[in-house]
Amino acid sequence: MASVVDYLGEDLDARTFVPTRELIVALKVDPTTFGREMGELGCAPRPGRVTDSGGQVRQVRGYSTADLRAAIERYRDP
Repeated sequence: MASVVDYLGEDLDARTFVPTRELIVALKVDPTTFGREMGELGCAPRPGRVTDSGGQVRQVRGYSTADLRAAIERYRDP
C-alpha cells in the first residue's frame, strides 16, 4: 500500500479511480501477487471507465481511491 500511496501522491485525493494495469506497470509488480495483497488490505478491483490518449472511453478494472483511502485509515488505526 505504501508504494501505491507514493505513486499516487496528491492524486490519491484528486482521482476517483485508478486502473489496475496502471498500478501494476508503474510499480513493476506481479499482477497476481498485487491483487492478492490488495485484497488482504480490503481493496477489491471493480469496473471503471477511463479515457485513453485518443479520447476513447474504455471500461477497465481498477481501484476506487475511496477504497484505497479507507484501507490506509484501517492500517493507521487498527
